[in-house]
Amino acid sequence: KRLARASVIHVPSTRKRDAIIEALGWHHIAHKVRVEQMSHAIAMGEERCPRALEREYILFLGRLIDQKGVNVLLEAASEHPGLCVVIAGDGPLRASLERRAEQLRVDARFVGWVQGATKRALIRDADAVVVPSRAIRGLSEGAPLVVAEAHAMGRPIVASDVGGIAELAAAIGAQPQLVPPDDRAALARVLGRL
Repeated sequence: KRLARASVIHVPSTRKRDAIIEALGWHHIAHKVRVEQMSHAIAMGEERCPRALEREYILFLGRLIDQKGVNVLLEAASEHPGLCVVIAGDGPLRASLERRAEQLRVDARFVGWVQGATKRALIRDADAVVVPSRAIRGLSEGAPLVVAEAHAMGRPIVASDVGGIAELAAAIGAQPQLVPPDDRAALARVLGRL
């Protein structure tokens, strides 16, 4: 009710805008719901940081919740023995994801929540940044900041085509390898080409 009285409501993507208007029945105030991507919030310094890891790896960076699709990433990675997956982030699914990685025999390094120079070093040194997001009960990514961060550092991006990911990528000039959400086989194929 309060939001409906706002003069403007900012959302991170056109897909998110359309989904919110439909889900909340805001057709009468649709003109107030505006897209504002947050790519301008990226500040990547050239500071010197130590190498993040002494081996090649792919990186997931985000909260460990269902919408982020980390379980799909682990299943896809299991098809590539020797592939190292660094999972930077924390959340309610961490313990179950650690167990799943162990069951699948994936070399997954759970490093917890990171920020600052550590975060930048992880992105900078990754062979690719993977954003395997998916929609759960209609909720999905808006425009994940990690896409803009990875692009700013020149890292390859592999992402699900869900929410505002493709829209954000186009707006900042990134060209991620997009895969259908929840498609373990498609993600595994792309990982195999890295």
